[in-house]
Amino acid sequence: MKYVIWGWAAVFDPDGHEVTDRTILSALSSFVDAEDLYQTDYIGGTEQEDAIAAALERSGHIRFALLPGEDRLRVRSTFFARRRLTGQELDCLRQDTLGQWSDGMGECLFVPDGPYRNYSLQPLDDHEAADPDYPFVEVIDG
Repeated sequence: MKYVIWGWAAVFDPDGHEVTDRTILSALSSFVDAEDLYQTDYIGGTEQEDAIAAALERSGHIRFALLPGEDRLRVRSTFFARRRLTGQELDCLRQDTLGQWSDGMGECLFVPDGPYRNYSLQPLDDHEAADPDYPFVEVIDG
């Protein structure tokens, strides 16, 4: 099983202005943080979180993409599971992912070098996205 949890990310230039230029967004869509952490390394602590951690393979990197027709980057974390997660477990993973994007692994992602040095990529939180189903989940069998 594969679970893709995705949402939106804003890009800011070094002066703090949001970037909407598709050329820049496209260039930054392949950005990978130097630490490139696995979110599964941070799941656990409660009985439910421990069960989720046991069900998941080591996964959950933060990745970005710019799809045709969209004016904002997508942020996504992909998880590989040894078994199907329950609805409650999936909701817990979705909320944990949102927390990692805003206050953990995804907080303060700065481009360290190159033409977009000091640009930042910031996943939106649930209040900024203003959608009750945010972040979104795709379940892929196989």
